[in-house]
Amino acid sequence: MALRQFCFMKKGYSVEKEFLSKVGEKVKLYRTKKQLTLQEFGEDIGLDKGNTQRLENGKNMTLLTLFKIAAILEVEPKELLDFPLDFKIQDVEKFIQEKKEIGR
Repeated sequence: MALRQFCFMKKGYSVEKEFLSKVGEKVKLYRTKKQLTLQEFGEDIGLDKGNTQRLENGKNMTLLTLFKIAAILEVEPKELLDFPLDFKIQDVEKFIQEKKEIGR
């Protein structure tokens, strides 16, 4: 069984967590390429060092924050979202159903 397929069977896996984690990885990649510290980068986007690190670790962010990050890193926002995301439709359906149940 491929390692990627195994990820879907791990306890606690969610499409949402994987997506946010990959966005965070891209942010960190571009930040380190620009040689910005977490402190410097956080100040530029209006966050403290701790919250900036949480974004890089997969914390949810608003589209406005994503836009600010892209501007500071001098990349198009789509560059931060350009990564392979391997998922099954059942994972997405489960995620949507869970969110609907929370909203009830």
